[in-house]
Formats: sequence, structure tokens, C-alpha cells
Amino acid sequence: MDFIDHNHRALAAELNRAAFDLGRCAACADGVHAEARLLEALEAIGVRLRRQCHCEEQLMRAMDYPALEEHRAQHDQLLGEYADMLRQMQRGCRKGLAMQALAALKRWLSRHALREDKALAAFIHQNGGSAAVI
Repeated sequence: MDFIDHNHRALAAELNRAAFDLGRCAACADGVHAEARLLEALEAIGVRLRRQCHCEEQLMRAMDYPALEEHRAQHDQLLGEYADMLRQMQRGCRKGLAMQALAALKRWLSRHALREDKALAAFIHQNGGSAAVI
């Protein structure tokens, strides 16, 4: 599951960078510029989230993973919540809201990796597959 682990680490690093930028957003003299950087970071996170979900789903389909629909439903829920958060942020940088949203994304990622992706890794291993195929 190297590619999934790598993607999770990269996503966590992007979330941490966005949280750092958010902290600077409130302290920065040029708040508009800081907000724009934060929104760019959040949009990049969305691209990575969608790509990661797509890659996992491709792998699950290729392996005929029995829990594909449940796993995909979780991805859909996350992407929907992410889109809602991004829309709220585009209406105005509110530090409290953004920090809560970033923390929620990090919690979701941790739970998902420890439960669903771990189960997926076990299934792949038991069926002689390798996550390195993607």
C-alpha cells in the first residue's frame, strides 16, 4: 500500500501547510494576499483528495473489492464536505471555520487510513495483489 501511504503523507503535509498559512492569514498585513494563498492551498488539497480517491477506487475495482461501494460512499461524503468547506472559505476567510475544517479533514484522513484503507490493504495482500500497480 505504498502509494496510498505516500498519498496520505502528502495530503497531511498539505493540510499542515494550509493550517500554517491560515495562522499567517490573520497576522498578515496583506490579508487579501494571505487569503488568496490559503484558497490556492485548499484547492490543491481538493485536487489531491479527488486524485487519491480515484486511484483507490480504480484499485478496488481492479481487485474486485467487496466493500467498494461503502468505501466509495465515504469518499463521496468527504469530497462533498470538502466542497462545502471550500465554498464557505471562498465567501470570506474566517479563521475559526477554516481551522475547524482543516482539523476535520485531518481526523477523517486518519480514521479512514487506519480503518478502511487498512482493510483494503489486508484484502489486497490476502489476494496476492500489490498496491504498487497504480
